[in-house]
Amino acid sequence: MTRPWLKLVTLVLFSSIVLGVIYQTTRNATETGRLKTNQPKADPVLIVIWETSNRGLKGVPIESDSASAVQLDEARRVLTVPQPSMLPSKDARLMVLHKIDSLDTALYSGLFSFKRLPARIDIGRPVSVWGMMPGKEAPENVFDPSTRFAGGYAFIKDIDPKGNALLSFMGEEVTIEPGSSWGMGWALNGSVPEVIRDEGQWAEKMGRHLKNGNPITVLTFINLGRWPQNRVLHR
Repeated sequence: MTRPWLKLVTLVLFSSIVLGVIYQTTRNATETGRLKTNQPKADPVLIVIWETSNRGLKGVPIESDSASAVQLDEARRVLTVPQPSMLPSKDARLMVLHKIDSLDTALYSGLFSFKRLPARIDIGRPVSVWGMMPGKEAPENVFDPSTRFAGGYAFIKDIDPKGNALLSFMGEEVTIEPGSSWGMGWALNGSVPEVIRDEGQWAEKMGRHLKNGNPITVLTFINLGRWPQNRVLHR
């Protein structure tokens, strides 16, 4: 799911523009893909869980193989997976695309489908990125887990006929409508990460931490609405 604004400076990534751009692009994609209410079977809802950080790498990553990544083309409404095992079952109610990156370097992506709800998603799944460390001759894992603050499990508890998803995460319970998103941030200033919730002055708080050079992580849940199963392809 490539977005041009991901190439901007880190501060822009974690400003209010983040959720604003996500909202506009996902709303447009969702409006074109909604099912008519008289159709007998609804396609599954697609939720994107996107984790991004500013200090996730401690070395220079080796160019990753794009064939190993899930590719999302919102304009064409095509979702392409690298493995047949990622294709959703015919009776899936929910698809979750979990993607993790750091400063626009893809670290992980995977597609999961669920027949029954609630669905449990492991936010803290292990991540490894092969690369080169300064002064080393052999590649090694250059991902720095000490700068990753998102973890635990997220639950999609229910999906209503309109495609609204009921999310439960870290004590919060939020309904995310198709074309909208909700997020949470963490910033390290000392020994314990500060949790910054998606409300009020959260973008300004994240901006202050960035200005001070503190490690931060942002986790965003995006509801892309009902996604036609015949547009989930294996390459």
